[in-house]
Amino acid sequence: MINMLERGKTRRKKVIAILGGGLKKNKDGRWATTNYGDAGDKFGVLGDRLRIEAGALLYKKKRIKPLIVVSGGRGKIKGMPVISAVMKNELIGLGIPKSEIILESRSKSTYSQILLLKEMATKRKWQKISILSNSWHLPRIKVMIKCLPELRALKKKSKTDFVGAEDLLLKYDKKSWQKVIQATIVSEDYKRRIALEKKGIKDLKSGNYRFK
Repeated sequence: MINMLERGKTRRKKVIAILGGGLKKNKDGRWATTNYGDAGDKFGVLGDRLRIEAGALLYKKKRIKPLIVVSGGRGKIKGMPVISAVMKNELIGLGIPKSEIILESRSKSTYSQILLLKEMATKRKWQKISILSNSWHLPRIKVMIKCLPELRALKKKSKTDFVGAEDLLLKYDKKSWQKVIQATIVSEDYKRRIALEKKGIKDLKSGNYRFK
């Protein structure tokens, strides 16, 4: 049974979908999204805190407020919470009403995030979806949707556009973000991330992509 709040969410036709990445555990023991400036791992940087900042900013810029979908299940590290729940709390901390946020908490990868987003869009009849992630992440997402029939249906069901967190933050809050973004994109960690993204795109096009 759908309660009144959920019924209102279902009627809304425009959505900002923020894709989840990784989490870090702060010194105070709380989990948070990773920021540029945090040390990268063998896969390079993530910087998915920028997705949260950009999502909140985009929401506030809209005259007619869209829903926000935060996507990401439980991480692989022992004790890590559900990624989308952490993302939701961070958005609330930036002034987004909790009633405006929907959790997608089952996905384990970019592929499953897009697949579940497509299922939600179909069920709820969303007309427009803005997929928001880091700028380095978007090329692989676009190729994934283009190459895979089960994901391609997302663009048939809803008008879909792609928003790069870095691009949006530099457009609307350049003073706060230019220095950290510029420092990151010349780092070895960032170059390693880009190299892996390019390999993922190549594997998608050749049919050799590993989905797990």
